[in-house]
Amino acid sequence: MILLLRQDLGNHRAVVMLPYAVHSYGVVEVFSLSIPIFTPTIDFALELQLFTDKNVDDMCIHYNGAEFIPPPADPNSPHPFSPEDSSLEAQRYWLRFGDLYQYPYIQYFKSWVDLIDQLNAADFLAIHRNMTAFNVKRRGAVERALKGIAESLPARGTIPQDWSQAIAPWGPSLMSH
Repeated sequence: MILLLRQDLGNHRAVVMLPYAVHSYGVVEVFSLSIPIFTPTIDFALELQLFTDKNVDDMCIHYNGAEFIPPPADPNSPHPFSPEDSSLEAQRYWLRFGDLYQYPYIQYFKSWVDLIDQLNAADFLAIHRNMTAFNVKRRGAVERALKGIAESLPARGTIPQDWSQAIAPWGPSLMSH
């Protein structure tokens, strides 16, 4: 991965992202800077075999040679596929939850020709303005949530005496004794 300074990114009108993972902080950072992002549709990304880090048994995760055996599907899951299902249909389903396919105002191209056409026709300033407005709202929501969490914490100087007291505000825990 190439590390760029914010100013380096800011010198460009847009970014073309070819994803390798379902989640990447690089996506979050560029989106937070309101830089227009162009990325392949899920189908085109799968055709290009871009995702190398989406399942526990992918090549980027090692188990000292041991074969990975996925856990059985949870019968109460609301999802039709296991996250470890590598079928094309399951990949299409799960990838739609990735950052690049959740954020608004990201531009999707279905081929290299489509990418060129979109880059030539894009109103980068309008995309940037829409992303900025969304990011302002998102920041406000995060600030309100953090304020709520901070207000629910015990008063300063209250230090838990043991593990049970420390985790009590979050309810029962599997780690409780």
